[in-house]
Amino acid sequence: MRLKFSKEPCPVIRAWLFFFILTISLFLPSSVTLAEEQPIYIKDAFNKRLGESPQWLALLHYKPSSHESLIDDPRFFLHPTGKQNPKAELEATLFALMNTSLPMDDSHPACRYPARRLWLIESLSIADGVLPEPECAELKEFIKTLSPRSATLVFPEAHMNSPASMFGHSLIRVDSGLDSKLISHAINYAAFTNETFGPTYAVRGIF
Repeated sequence: MRLKFSKEPCPVIRAWLFFFILTISLFLPSSVTLAEEQPIYIKDAFNKRLGESPQWLALLHYKPSSHESLIDDPRFFLHPTGKQNPKAELEATLFALMNTSLPMDDSHPACRYPARRLWLIESLSIADGVLPEPECAELKEFIKTLSPRSATLVFPEAHMNSPASMFGHSLIRVDSGLDSKLISHAINYAAFTNETFGPTYAVRGIF
């Protein structure tokens, strides 16, 4: 007796094969899109060693010696180890700036970190339209209020016989269209304290 084998696959196998191909086809376009867009800039940033560049370290206030940021607020970082890991923070920043699923409002990374975004666009030559462009209404209103025209580095000289000047520190004065420079905005980096007792505040401030 001869057995005859059909060249046509079993209907059950054909059904499972069709289901498998259909499932793969549904997920393939999004995977290809991510592979073609995001990792290109991640790889380029890695090759250029942007995570170690002085500009990136300065933007996030990293100490050059230890690569630990002077910023203590965890909300300043996008990566859990961003305070001690500038490379991981740079990668997390790129992924966040390219994420099209985030709300397009003032909470978007493009609005929270405009300096990072501008520097990455220039460093990686990112074309227009690649990154999402939220409205950033609060940021635009702040810049409009600030109305910057120039910036001046100011260092208040300290005099030991003048207790108030002993707490002087460098700052950047933002000159605008205001009549007097004394009421100009200023950018500084200082600590906040809950100390209200004057002598204790002065002693701790000095030592």
